Amino acid sequence: RFNWICYIKKSIIYRFTVSKLYLLIMLSESYKKRLQSLAGLNEAKETHKNEYGALMLTIDYKGWDDITSIIDKEDIYDDEPGFGLEKSPHVTVLYGFNNDEDYEKIKQMIIDNHSGEIKIKVHDITHFETPDYDVVKFDVKSEDMVKLNKLMTDNFEYTTDYPDYHPHMTIAYVKKGLGKKYNSKKEKIDMSGTELVYSPSSESGKKHKFNV
Repeated sequence: RFNWICYIKKSIIYRFTVSKLYLLIMLSESYKKRLQSLAGLNEAKETHKNEYGALMLTIDYKGWDDITSIIDKEDIYDDEPGFGLEKSPHVTVLYGFNNDEDYEKIKQMIIDNHSGEIKIKVHDITHFETPDYDVVKFDVKSEDMVKLNKLMTDNFEYTTDYPDYHPHMTIAYVKKGLGKKYNSKKEKIDMSGTELVYSPSSESGKKHKFNV
């Protein structure tokens, strides 16, 4: 004789289990995206396909090698291309541009609204943790960067889950759990740049560079 009560119980348990697993997966993905965004991992990387366009300021600082030398070689995360020590210091103006076709308008708007060096001050070294590695970075203060970010967000379509702009500069990617080792208070260091780079959303898209 078929036991309907047993069948119903098993059915309820099964549906509850599947729903719970689905929820955990969604939460996990959401958490991962949040960590990636906070860590600046959504910045354009040549080895990864970018979902959106990104605009970055290239920093010209002669003492950069001295800064990255604080990272112990055995701590470096370089399991994938594009990680390890940051060789090209930069600060992201905005990640999330929806239309790569806007590049010329972006370029012209910045040239019309800003001339000369874009100045920043880097200070404390902090870190972010991701599921696979930690990101060691400088915190950045810059009125110029804040103005450029606002200029972009006010005039172009973009996508982001985190509207507050907190610029930073990646120093290195290190193995999981080692980022906190490098947390330290630092005196402000003046840096600047005049070259901006637009990285398109497509993997094979050509980067555009221009100077202000």
